[in-house]
Amino acid sequence: MGGFKSWRMAVLAAAALAGGSLQAQAADYSMTFLGLPDGAVSSAATALNDAGQVVGQAYYADGSWVNVVWSGSSVTLLDAPAQFKAEGINNAGVIVGSTGRDPTLSSVYMINGGVTTALLGPRNYPVYGPASINNQGQIYAANQYYGLNGVEWNSATPTANGVFAKPWRAVSDNGYYISNTPGKNATSPSASLGRVAQLEPIRSWFGTAEGINDAGEVVGMLLSGHYTTGDYVSTYWSADGTAVSVSSLLSAADIAAGTRIGSALDINNNGWIVGTGYNPLTGKSEAYILSPLAAVPEASTVSMLACGALFGAVLYRRRTVQATTRTALP
Repeated sequence: MGGFKSWRMAVLAAAALAGGSLQAQAADYSMTFLGLPDGAVSSAATALNDAGQVVGQAYYADGSWVNVVWSGSSVTLLDAPAQFKAEGINNAGVIVGSTGRDPTLSSVYMINGGVTTALLGPRNYPVYGPASINNQGQIYAANQYYGLNGVEWNSATPTANGVFAKPWRAVSDNGYYISNTPGKNATSPSASLGRVAQLEPIRSWFGTAEGINDAGEVVGMLLSGHYTTGDYVSTYWSADGTAVSVSSLLSAADIAAGTRIGSALDINNNGWIVGTGYNPLTGKSEAYILSPLAAVPEASTVSMLACGALFGAVLYRRRTVQATTRTALP
């Protein structure tokens, strides 16, 4: 999801907000920029799966873009419909995304094994993105065509299962959802997290929710201050609702070097975060993975990230990481 791309980042904010205030966080994460395909001037990561495969876009000076899959040391340019932007990928490698907001055309697509399928709504009505997919094969699109409702499909039989009252941005494998409601009449957008089986959300805040994992950890944007004068800060919410600026997860060395977080758009079950940041070594906006550090790394995890570090001449740093223990919501 495109979301808010404000670069006026407040590294730490103390304003009390619905859904919790931003807290200071000890830096225990490793920042890795994924690099740029030949000729690209910037890149953006939009989603990742638990194996560390990342989807996003690479942009060129003329304003055009291509969809990219970063996987270990390889980068693949994705064959996709015109104007398509990849917005989700699950552990089976199924990719979903959308092409914009033309109300006369289907704009949500699934790419599975190189085959592209248009996903239509009930009665074959077109739907809008952004789109997401979980490891159960459930695909969701938060759209405005049905009056801010949401639509669900299954990748095995890509026929709409139904329309839902909430415009779910994404649903985790174990039934947690995130939802966004655009602001109206000069008010700020609002986001919420809850369980699919419950009517009332667990918590809500002013801003956007972009990615969720099975532990109930969320990344997105949080409004710091008044909606007319405040700033939208890329934020990580722990399972207990504690909110920290994603920028505060950077190491002191990264911050001193000039690394900046522009967006945080997804989080996987290892706690790895992807989005777009400023790479001081290239002076460009690039896709990144932000990974929790651990004292004793798993060999498979080290191998995956080490391979990823070989891609491109503009990689920033490589460190060994492993999945940390996650605390699930009640």
